[in-house]
Amino acid sequence: MEQENTSAFHRSISLNTKLIVITTIILLASLGIITWNSLSVFTSRTEQLVQGLTQNNAKSIAARIEAKFDGVVNFLLLIDTLKKTEAAKGISSNRDVLFAGAYTRGEKPGTLNAIYTISSEVSLKEAKLNTRQIENALKGYHPYFLRSFVNQIYVQNLSKELKLPVIAIAIPVTRNGNTASHVILAAVKIDSIDRAFAEEDITTSWLMNAEGEVIAHRDPQKTLQAVSLAESPYQKIISEMKTTSGFRHIKEDFNKEYVNEFFAFRILNKFNVTLGTMIPEEIALETVFIIRYRSLLIAGIVLLVAILAVFFFAKTISGPVNLLAKAAASIRAGDFNVRVTPKTRDEIGELSDSFNSMAQGLAEREQLKGALTKFVNPEIAERAMRGEISLGGERLNAAVFFSDIRSFTAISETMQPEQVVEFLNEYMSLMVKIINETDGVVDKFIGDAIMAVWGVPKSKGNDVKNAVNACLRMRESLAEFNKNRGTKDKPVIKIGCGLNYGPVLAGQIGSDDRLEYTVIGDTVNLASRVETLNKPLGTDILISSEVYTEVKNDFDCVPMQKIKVKGKSKPQQVYCVLRRKGDAKGPKNLAELRKRAQIDFDTKKKVDINKEEEKYELL
Repeated sequence: MEQENTSAFHRSISLNTKLIVITTIILLASLGIITWNSLSVFTSRTEQLVQGLTQNNAKSIAARIEAKFDGVVNFLLLIDTLKKTEAAKGISSNRDVLFAGAYTRGEKPGTLNAIYTISSEVSLKEAKLNTRQIENALKGYHPYFLRSFVNQIYVQNLSKELKLPVIAIAIPVTRNGNTASHVILAAVKIDSIDRAFAEEDITTSWLMNAEGEVIAHRDPQKTLQAVSLAESPYQKIISEMKTTSGFRHIKEDFNKEYVNEFFAFRILNKFNVTLGTMIPEEIALETVFIIRYRSLLIAGIVLLVAILAVFFFAKTISGPVNLLAKAAASIRAGDFNVRVTPKTRDEIGELSDSFNSMAQGLAEREQLKGALTKFVNPEIAERAMRGEISLGGERLNAAVFFSDIRSFTAISETMQPEQVVEFLNEYMSLMVKIINETDGVVDKFIGDAIMAVWGVPKSKGNDVKNAVNACLRMRESLAEFNKNRGTKDKPVIKIGCGLNYGPVLAGQIGSDDRLEYTVIGDTVNLASRVETLNKPLGTDILISSEVYTEVKNDFDCVPMQKIKVKGKSKPQQVYCVLRRKGDAKGPKNLAELRKRAQIDFDTKKKVDINKEEEKYELL
């Protein structure tokens, strides 16, 4: 089956298509290799330039921030050495510092106690803040500022609390030894840093503290919200590289978005902060993408021109082949009269002549097959033509059926021969259709009688049930058939059906010169005997005990008198089929059945059996 499907697939592809596909593959491969190689070199070089740009940008900004922070730290350390009045003047002169104070460890864990505090009233007024707001904002981060007592400068973003870009910086002050005597806490505006970030062209930079919290960012909103980048790919890369500076091309998901960026960083150990800067790939490699697009466009144009050239060239070859293909499709659809006129004297012309000869042979074969199927079952005819039926036959289990028209001799005496043939053809067509629809096979016609089998030449799995269903459908169809009958020319028809199930010998019976596919055996003989019992028993459908055993759960049946059949040593039990189980429209008993089927039967009259003439005996 797989091989047949593959062949059908190849036949469905035209020669034009094959030539175009082959050309396309070659061109795509050539253009692809050239384009890929060129773009790979260019992309690699561009990425190197982007790396240098990103790292230089990070280095430059980090230097500016470091200088800024150094200035603030040195200024605050100087202020710490002055008297309070002089320190206050110094704070007022620095427009960036809003508040400063000296703190020692508090008595309670995680707290600080102020030694002194100084506020720049002018700067606070400009920022629309007051000293209490600053102190409250600082108080929430006292546990973090305690780290500065081990000689570590700590920076914290206060923007979220103060609604302005302000940071807190904790500076350890050591007088003697390595332990800080106190720390200086200051609230510092970072407008200048934010402005520096905002002036960036294609890069985005930010500053974050040891906890990964943004201190300053190109996006002012992220500065004000003190966005945490602790779980970001940036912090992850910084932790993995374990260096003070580095570069990485990031490609991963973050916050339900795909991050594809070039990232560089520098750690300012002195202030325990990290400067990060990045460029999105789509911006950094914009030129690469433009060149890639143009390369693909040029490749597409070249490919289109090549396809058009191949298409017109291929038509000179594929035209005659397409005609043959269409003719072959017509033959496959059943039109065996199609012919192809050779237009050339080359191989295609010879193929056309051969095709016409083949079509003629197929037409003759189909005519023979059509005539054969009118005499035998199509499935049997097909198997016979393939040589799958051998002389001698095979043993099968089958349901064998016989039917007979009651009083056919008397009916035919009142009709012309043509009328008899017309009537029989109409009746037989109706019955044969039912047999075919239930997967049965008509074995032969014997005058007005029909012999059919289920399970031959191949079982359908439910042969007996199909056979009984066919009998019931014949009963129903005959009732409909008789509605328009009842005259001398169209008498009412009554039939008897007999059914048996068992082993048979199925095959070609006869001689080498004349064969007939049929079934023989004791099962066939008993089916014939069962059919003849319908008249003396007043029924229309009788089945043997073998059939009843198979279908007793599917149909309502009535056991009849046991019969002594000629050739059988034991009495045979037969059953009359009333209806399908659960069918409320079917007859409920024998009396109702006889009434519906118009069967005249005197239940008190004893049947006078001529044992020499009949093949049954009522017990």
